[in-house]
Amino acid sequence: VHEDMQAHFSAYPNNWKLKRPDSNIDHRRVPNLETWFQRHNKALPVTDKYSDYQPGDIVSWRLDNGLAHIGVVSLNVT
Repeated sequence: VHEDMQAHFSAYPNNWKLKRPDSNIDHRRVPNLETWFQRHNKALPVTDKYSDYQPGDIVSWRLDNGLAHIGVVSLNVT
């Protein structure tokens, strides 16, 4: 994530008003990860079907307070 942000900083969210990438935290910010997945064709369509998700898939969503959150699918419910 950090290397891609160094090369394409303007493609990433500016939520934190930074002037340059920060290797200490870039990889831990959910909006940065969402952008990286989109930029590298790793994002999948969002669906309500459990079967569309596999164990190990990384998912992100917004909490009720609007904050971005991320998790890993741990099992497949059919």
